[in-house]
Amino acid sequence: MQQENNYTSKTTPSIIDSLRDEVFQKNQLLRIDEVCELTTLGKSTINLWVAQSKFPKPIHLSPTIKVWRLNDISNWIQSNLQGIY
Repeated sequence: MQQENNYTSKTTPSIIDSLRDEVFQKNQLLRIDEVCELTTLGKSTINLWVAQSKFPKPIHLSPTIKVWRLNDISNWIQSNLQGIY
């Protein structure tokens, strides 16, 4: 009986799974409460800074629902930390 080589086992994530997770994380959508928690900023500060182009603009899903991409928030945090460290 010949044994097959199986390079993608159930215990080791495949390259496709890793890429899928990375794409998901970069495009994950956050509501304002989650953005506040990640940045430690208040809602009014975020809204003011968006209006002043100091913070990433949200995506408007409807007239009352706006979301941000996790990747945009992460990039904003990283760019603001570079001046500190």
